[in-house]
Amino acid sequence: MNVSTTITPFSIQLKHPFGVSGHTRTSTPIVLLQLNYKGYIAYGEASLPPYLGVTQHDVITFLQTINFNFIINNSIQDVHLYLAQQPNVLMPAVCAIDIAWHDLHCKLNNSSIAEHYSIDIANMPQTTFTIGIDAPSTIAQKVQEANDFDLLKIKVGSANDIALLNALKLATNKPFMVDANQGWTNINEAVTLTHWLKANGCYIIEQPFSKLNNSATAQLKQLNILPIIADEAFQQIADLPAIATNYDGVNIKLMKCGGIYPALQIIKEAKKLNLQILLGSMNESSCAILAAAHIAPLCHYADLDGPWLITNNPFKNPTVAQGRIQLSNATGLGLELV
Repeated sequence: MNVSTTITPFSIQLKHPFGVSGHTRTSTPIVLLQLNYKGYIAYGEASLPPYLGVTQHDVITFLQTINFNFIINNSIQDVHLYLAQQPNVLMPAVCAIDIAWHDLHCKLNNSSIAEHYSIDIANMPQTTFTIGIDAPSTIAQKVQEANDFDLLKIKVGSANDIALLNALKLATNKPFMVDANQGWTNINEAVTLTHWLKANGCYIIEQPFSKLNNSATAQLKQLNILPIIADEAFQQIADLPAIATNYDGVNIKLMKCGGIYPALQIIKEAKKLNLQILLGSMNESSCAILAAAHIAPLCHYADLDGPWLITNNPFKNPTVAQGRIQLSNATGLGLELV
């Protein structure tokens, strides 16, 4: 029996303009992949924030070249070997295929993705709720929107960092992490701010300096004030030894590495290097977020808040309790249409 596919471009709309160091956006293009096979429907997602330089047209064109009958009839290892041999490989598109493969095969085998990999969902970490760079006057409202979450993530890396952080502390005593998206440039100012952050409830710092500025990053790491997590500096599993030299941990994103299976390989290698692991995400719908949630119990931290930051999620939001995504007993992703 042949598989049929549906490929749909979609734009997820953000509740607030999403500001990070260097740019702000109000929406993010995604591509949804649907596989129909033996009465089952499986989903995958490619999220395409503009800084990736990958368009919906690029992803759709790539997906249209794929032999999906090969995909569904082979192991995930062979699927990734096949995809790696394609010309102009696009990791978000590979991720969409990987997620859909897992959703379909787990449905066919009557298991969840976590069960498929013998992952104990009782170890689910709390996920953060992200607050983008914005006027300090907006912070209190955004903190209010994060009522279901016990941990916050605030974007920094602008000239307004101190005002934003002071507004955050006025609004809440919740622990938080900061993500500078390579926005810090001065090591002395960074050291001073990092001491302040630790004293005021911050627990990790993500990508403080340019991914090329290993010297400043290593200096900050060696002071051992707060754990320093690599994001933009990390692209593939071969980067991990260098990451271990200059950082305390790594942010793994399904869209960046190509899905669930590659992420599991990276997690395994990162643990060998004693790296702390943050399982992160782009602006994503419930499809990609649930895919990540199934492997989140293997990680120290999670940043999987996409569905709560958008207004037009095509799927139901996952359930959250005490800041943790609650996985259902459903097979596959456990995804439900709105």
